[in-house]
Amino acid sequence: MREMRAIQFVTSLIENGELDSSKYKHTYIHTIDAEEEMSKLSASSKMNLDMEFLQYLFDTGRNKTDDFLRKNYDKIGKNLPPM
Repeated sequence: MREMRAIQFVTSLIENGELDSSKYKHTYIHTIDAEEEMSKLSASSKMNLDMEFLQYLFDTGRNKTDDFLRKNYDKIGKNLPPM
């Protein structure tokens, strides 16, 4: 979280003209979430080492990533994806 705040702080300095934009560049952070899927899990799932469960998490992450890339690939590193 500290790093995210630092990136936001530097970005605001660039946008306000307080840092030379030829020397400092925007850092775009794109996030991929699975809130709907993860909200269905109990707190005990954090301790679940069952291979089937781990495969579920992996597949969920892969599917979410594929979907994100399909929708936003051309925007990565250029601008923020739509929320």
